[in-house]
Amino acid sequence: MYVFHNCTALEEINIPDGVTELQDNLFQRCQNLTNISIPNSIETIGQEVFENCNNLQNITLPYGLTSIGDNAFASTGFQYLSLPETVTSIGEGVFANCIYLERLAVYNPIPILINENTFENTPTNTCVLVVPDGSVSDYQSALVWNQFDNIIDFTTGNLSGKVVQPIIFADGDLMVIKGAKENSEVKIYTITGSLIKTFTTSTDYDSSRLRSGNVYIVKVNGVNYKVVM
Repeated sequence: MYVFHNCTALEEINIPDGVTELQDNLFQRCQNLTNISIPNSIETIGQEVFENCNNLQNITLPYGLTSIGDNAFASTGFQYLSLPETVTSIGEGVFANCIYLERLAVYNPIPILINENTFENTPTNTCVLVVPDGSVSDYQSALVWNQFDNIIDFTTGNLSGKVVQPIIFADGDLMVIKGAKENSEVKIYTITGSLIKTFTTSTDYDSSRLRSGNVYIVKVNGVNYKVVM
């Protein structure tokens, strides 16, 4: 507990494989932490582990993670985040004050019970919640999850009559494009405007491997999206 608490000079860390738990308050208030590698052995993330790591933008939660403690990711800088289907317990205020969150992908087809303050002060009116195929109606009727105005599934990209846009997010070192029409033109630029990759989507779920720790501009059919890897 509190091992790296308030280490403001800490920018990046790799957790060794074999560690099964991130204990309470471990990286709390590490305000310059931007990247962390979490091994597949992690099963539990404790309370307030990353609270107020407001520059933390890149994290991949491992398959096998089962529980996330109170306020674990409160006031972080995420734009995109994926919750594996193995997560069965989410504490209070876990995603509170995540004001930059744009896409949250949840892989559990059944909405788990969460506290009413889980997404407190997080923009659920603009953040898109992405859920497994056939689960949209379940999440729309589930308490707290139904705070999200835009709930779509992975296959159809159905926004319930609203304008459909592709979902673009980072998953480790993969830039994932979900919901773009087949044969959509994709161009990837550095943040300074240099074109580094061009391709055409072959399905509605395409990905491209990019160097993590960077910001990219992804243009899909002429529309620009910013992706933080």
